[in-house]
Amino acid sequence: MHSKIRDKKTTTLASLALLSVLSGCGGGSDSEGLTPNGNTNSWSAGVFASASQFKGQCQASNEKNWLRSWSNETYLWYDEIIDTDPALTSGVVTYFNTLKTNELTDSGAKKDNFHFNLPTDEWQRQSQSGVTYGYGFNIKILARSAPRQAVISYTEPNTPASNQNLARGFELVAVDGIDFVNTTSSSEVALINASLFPEQTGKTTEFVFKDINTNQNRTVTLTSQNITSQPVVNVRTDLAGGDVGYFQFNSHNAIAEDQLYTAFNQFAASNIKDLVIDVRYNGGGFLQMASQVAYMVAGRANTQGKVFERTVFNDKNPSTNPVTGQTLSPMPFTNQFVGFADNSATVPGSALPTLNLNRVFVLTTSSTCSASEAIINGLRGADIEVIQIGSG
Repeated sequence: MHSKIRDKKTTTLASLALLSVLSGCGGGSDSEGLTPNGNTNSWSAGVFASASQFKGQCQASNEKNWLRSWSNETYLWYDEIIDTDPALTSGVVTYFNTLKTNELTDSGAKKDNFHFNLPTDEWQRQSQSGVTYGYGFNIKILARSAPRQAVISYTEPNTPASNQNLARGFELVAVDGIDFVNTTSSSEVALINASLFPEQTGKTTEFVFKDINTNQNRTVTLTSQNITSQPVVNVRTDLAGGDVGYFQFNSHNAIAEDQLYTAFNQFAASNIKDLVIDVRYNGGGFLQMASQVAYMVAGRANTQGKVFERTVFNDKNPSTNPVTGQTLSPMPFTNQFVGFADNSATVPGSALPTLNLNRVFVLTTSSTCSASEAIINGLRGADIEVIQIGSG
């Protein structure tokens, strides 16, 4: 959910598949084994066996060969991966990190800025229920190398952070006695990362923040716990005399659907004339949920018969989804409640509320990506005026 001080990482198609494969094999060892046909692992540059040959094989060599073949079959820029002998790289995850393009876009940014892996159980907690390990604050890192800068962008209610009255704008000064701003020690940076982004509950960390209200440093001790994020917060219908609605949308996870349904019903009942969608900290999630949001903004008349998004794979898969095997078809604007969460309060198939707006304001940052960007692009494709405020 958060970016670490070192390189910012997000996700690729290959990484999603890696979740279940390595999880099923206990994370993958570093020991090399035999290939499924019983022969010692061999490698020829540019020669790829089918990924299915290695699927479910739990020796590290087979896991790496699966990743190599799977990337060659499904990765968008497969022809830009430098093909190296998997046996020369120690560790499955380390090898996975090499299976990407190193090319840059015309703007100088990394072409693939979406390459990372997560354990399956952590991915399921995040995508289904919004549960992560943490302290209840979302940290925005503004400068990743010394002198660093990081501030709290928001806090979750009833968490260690909010209970200590930490709030948006508090600036991070130190972590467990380490100077967050100025340290150049790689070992200290690793300790800061481990403390900022804990991988378990019960981790106690001492933080020093500069209080935005007093401009004084304040020391707090927080203990990590399971944090259930609220993906839709700060729903407002009282702006500009009731003409403008606003909501902060932090994640397209399963539990967000009910909250979005409630929020848009509130907007519709208030007969708002304009809407502000705040996705400054929304890194994405379910694409069909983005389609729902766009439909609720624009309404039936503005979206009927129009395409929300088209999914395109590499040139090896021009008409078929290589993951599901299904024929590729355009995604329409979704006009019904889907029921992403098992315990949804709303009945799947229920008609979604609509605002029938011809324009919308969207607040963004560099953390706005994936499904959040799809809302903007989908609405613009339906000739809705999207006024984007912020970077991204």
